[in-house]
Amino acid sequence: MRKVLPTLFLLLIGCLLTAQEADSLKTPKVGLVLSGGGAKGLAHIGALKVIEESGVRIDYIGGTSMGAIIGALYASGFSANQLDSLFRTTDLTALIQDNLPRDAKTFYEKEASERYALTLPFNDFKLSFPQGLSSGQNIYNAL
Repeated sequence: MRKVLPTLFLLLIGCLLTAQEADSLKTPKVGLVLSGGGAKGLAHIGALKVIEESGVRIDYIGGTSMGAIIGALYASGFSANQLDSLFRTTDLTALIQDNLPRDAKTFYEKEASERYALTLPFNDFKLSFPQGLSSGQNIYNAL
């Protein structure tokens, strides 16, 4: 039994080495990871342009926040130039502000929005701060 284990171990290592050599002959898979941040999203588009110009084919795309949005649009078939023109023609300030028309608000929302310039949420009778500058509803609607 003691002599069989080292033999099996050497046989296993030999199989793994030959498998790695066979895989190295194939073209490598390329993965792209895009980070979060609104302004970085535009930088991601520039990076995608350079990647397209160099002829690199991307197999996997991952991202978080704005990087996930850019990555999803790119993976769904938009080219980097199309994404660039899409974001250049979009009014980002209007998307972030989340201003709802007055007729879309309920009576109580109209009253509160006209009475207070700033509101802070209460959770379990404790004062808390908003999670972000925008609730993201306009961005969600645009996408």
